[in-house]
Amino acid sequence: MRVNWIQRFEFWKPLLSMGSIVVFVDCGIVMKQVDNMANQTKTIVGHNLEPTPWHLFPAKTFINETKYARASKIIQCSYLSCATMTNNGQTIFTRESEQCPDFYRSIHRDLEPWSNTRVSYASLMEAKKFASLRITIIGGKLYVDYYYDCVQSRALFTIWGLLQLLKRYPGSIPDVDLMFDCMDRPTVLKRDHFAMPLPIFRYCTTCDHFDIPFPDWSFWGWVEVNLGPWQEEFNSIKLGSQKISWKNKFPYAYWKGNPDVQSPVREKLLFCNDTNKWGAQILRQNWAQEILDGFKNSKLSNQCNHQYKIYAEGYAWSVSLKYILSCGCVPLIIKPKYEDFFSRGLSPGENYLPISPENICQSIKTAVEWGNSHPSEAEAIGKAVQDYMEHLSMDRVYDYMYHLITEYAKLLDFKPVRPSTALEECVGSLLCYADETKREFLERSAASPSSTPPCKLPPANIEMIKKEIEAKNDFLKNMQGQSDEDANAIFEKARHHNLLQHKGLHLLEFLYSDLNHPLSAVVDDMKSPLSHYYIYTSHNTYLTGNQFTSDSSVRPIKRALQQGVRGIELDLWPNSTKTDVNVCHGRTLTSSVKLWKCLKVIKDYAFTSSDYPVIITFEDHLNTTLRTKVAIMVKRTFGDMLFQPDKYYDLSKLPSPADLKRKIVISTKPPNESLESETNAPQKNVLFATISDCFQSKDDSDENSKHQEIEMEGEVPEYRDLIAIHAVKHKGDLLDSLHVDPNKVKRLSLSEQQLLEASKDHGQQIVRFTQGNILRVYPKGSRLDSSNYNPYDGWKHGAQMVAFNMQGYEQNLWLMQGMFRANNGCGYVKKPKFLCEADPAFSPNKVKKILKVTLYMGEGWHLEFHHAHFDYCSPPDFYAKVGIAGYEEDNTPRMYKTKSIEDDWRPVWDKVFEFPIRVPELALLWIEVKDNDTAKKNEFGGQTCLPVLQLRSGIRCVPLYNKKGEKYKFIKLLVRFEFVNPIS
Repeated sequence: MRVNWIQRFEFWKPLLSMGSIVVFVDCGIVMKQVDNMANQTKTIVGHNLEPTPWHLFPAKTFINETKYARASKIIQCSYLSCATMTNNGQTIFTRESEQCPDFYRSIHRDLEPWSNTRVSYASLMEAKKFASLRITIIGGKLYVDYYYDCVQSRALFTIWGLLQLLKRYPGSIPDVDLMFDCMDRPTVLKRDHFAMPLPIFRYCTTCDHFDIPFPDWSFWGWVEVNLGPWQEEFNSIKLGSQKISWKNKFPYAYWKGNPDVQSPVREKLLFCNDTNKWGAQILRQNWAQEILDGFKNSKLSNQCNHQYKIYAEGYAWSVSLKYILSCGCVPLIIKPKYEDFFSRGLSPGENYLPISPENICQSIKTAVEWGNSHPSEAEAIGKAVQDYMEHLSMDRVYDYMYHLITEYAKLLDFKPVRPSTALEECVGSLLCYADETKREFLERSAASPSSTPPCKLPPANIEMIKKEIEAKNDFLKNMQGQSDEDANAIFEKARHHNLLQHKGLHLLEFLYSDLNHPLSAVVDDMKSPLSHYYIYTSHNTYLTGNQFTSDSSVRPIKRALQQGVRGIELDLWPNSTKTDVNVCHGRTLTSSVKLWKCLKVIKDYAFTSSDYPVIITFEDHLNTTLRTKVAIMVKRTFGDMLFQPDKYYDLSKLPSPADLKRKIVISTKPPNESLESETNAPQKNVLFATISDCFQSKDDSDENSKHQEIEMEGEVPEYRDLIAIHAVKHKGDLLDSLHVDPNKVKRLSLSEQQLLEASKDHGQQIVRFTQGNILRVYPKGSRLDSSNYNPYDGWKHGAQMVAFNMQGYEQNLWLMQGMFRANNGCGYVKKPKFLCEADPAFSPNKVKKILKVTLYMGEGWHLEFHHAHFDYCSPPDFYAKVGIAGYEEDNTPRMYKTKSIEDDWRPVWDKVFEFPIRVPELALLWIEVKDNDTAKKNEFGGQTCLPVLQLRSGIRCVPLYNKKGEKYKFIKLLVRFEFVNPIS
């Protein structure tokens, strides 16, 4: 109903003179709603008004006189027409009801999300933000709260249809309270509202939405395009379809409409306009002329002269479907995304022929050639679908409305009451408000009380559910490699997440859900020494950007801990007065942050993502006084969280991650021990220098800075007691630093350059050192842009703490993030056995597994990005790159590519890759998606790195991440993983 309150409000003053307190209160409340211009006006962008004109509706502007006059008219009509109306009581039925069509079972499926949670008042109010109307029925009376104006007269005819339902079955419609939206596209995404499904009725839905489909307004007429009530239009279309025999109809496919509606399918369809090449005639509708002619020359009964008619969705769902299906032609339906209430009963091959949206022209040609080669079968399809639509009489439409509202009302956990701002609507009030043309259409679609009760709603088919669940169970066991217990657990979780529909577990929905994650929940043995684990470690954790001029802050520390990082580095420097301790990157232009702030944020966020220990490495540039202050600060901040070895602590081996759960571990050089600088630049003599602040500090050192100032020397027992993992100096011969002391474990730091040089001649010694001690590797000093090195340089030599700049968003960081997605993302990953102890059986040249990856398809970009993000004028052309990063020969020489899928937000690649894996413990599967653009650099579309050893066999949902490593909310790939044993 075009009840735009902004347009009508002048008449309320005369109503006040009638002395009605009720009207006065209603008008006062409504006026607040009426004058809310932001809420009551809407720019309508793209509403699919098929089969006749589609156009953009401009934003509405009103003058006050018109606004108040029109608003008041609806109030007047409601008050004067409905105040004296009485309930007609309950009808006495004189005939038996019949069974409803089988597609009515979808009512159970649509309402399944609320079968356990029920519809609460809170969820109804939350759904209000998606609604244009609130409809309440109490005691057979209908009340409407108008939030937004609807396109043309959709609201008017929808409310009229509800009033006819009340008239058809008086006294039988239960009290109900529901939200309704008259726009085209569904809005309540399941993935956004799993916790509290929001109930909203509209004309269509998808499998991704909670929106509940309801018969559209055109069943009672579409006055703006001269379409009469459904029963009239169907009878006219059927009669028109019989004027020409099947063999005399044009033997090609026909489509006429507007392709300029943000519809990739319709844009592709234009290329099929060749009856000889593709067997299709594609015409643009001249809407301007149709408007001038009042749509009198577009009778649908004259558009059934072809053997095949094409249905292509526009901006969204289209009412044109029911008219196309009524022609008695073979419908060629380009795979739709949206479904209305009756289309769920259509069967491909019986009621229509499906057309692939990826290859439209060829698919149409194939369908037409088949039909022309099998004329009797094609004619039978046209006859079957016309019969299907004939059975969709208005009797059946009203029965569907009856059962949907009745079943929905059973789910309400509150008693409906009339909203204070709602107006009563009745047959008289709508006829009072409607102009002469609309009134004539409404009266043509008026219903009478039925002598037959509503058809019998088929129950949820329990046997069908059992069979489908058994089939899904078999799928989970045979394809996904899950046990009976696993499958049962998945179904239980699916039921909790509203994925268990009355038709069983919705398979595609499950495959794309978080329940179908790609990594196993395997947890490594966490009772080995720390030296047997890779530890998620950051470098200069406090920096927000580059290594030379960026800010120091607690924010990067918080973010790192939330992402699962377990190794935090803090560079400690005296402030300018040498009375307090700052954290900053020395001898650069970076700013500083107070140490106590860093310690506090570590305490607050240390165990938000993992219970396993956080290791803080101090790079110490302090004097004895400030070291004492640091000791006090650390102990006060962390208290019992701090791991402090006592005098009986066994220094010959490191504790395990399990031993150190929820503990803070400090690692630095003990006082009086001088370490070499982590720099490649020569150090000047600082014997008598005064280091006063961060601007006089280091080159790129970590904790190994030369500090020979006499004031800085001296034993500080409180500080020494903090240190659980001792760092040692590296000077002179590297072999001396790599010497393994059986009585004392230690930590050694090497730059990436030092490691590469040392590994040329001393690779085995490095591995032997890391079997019982900690090796930390850090970026070289020239990486001022906070870029990173290849982490495998450290990992393949057993280095536990491969320190990375977490703000260096590029491919090497993606590898680091991928490695630590293993072991449930706890920040500790068990090293391969051959790096923890001597393993004579290890052979890096022997293929252990063959990983077979089938990259099926992807989705979610259209929800994550603006429609013009990749290409301004068309959907993106996505392709994927797949490869392996790993130990030596496991590295693929290049990333292998799929083909580019043109103009498709949901690319289907269906591409198989095979990778021989020699060291699966260190292998990462690397996937990157890009938009292929010949005019500019290919645009990034997402990436992920996954540890191969923890991939789950079967078809899995793989989420993608942005360049920073943050997971996209919607973008996912459907990928199958298979492990094949190599042939000996």
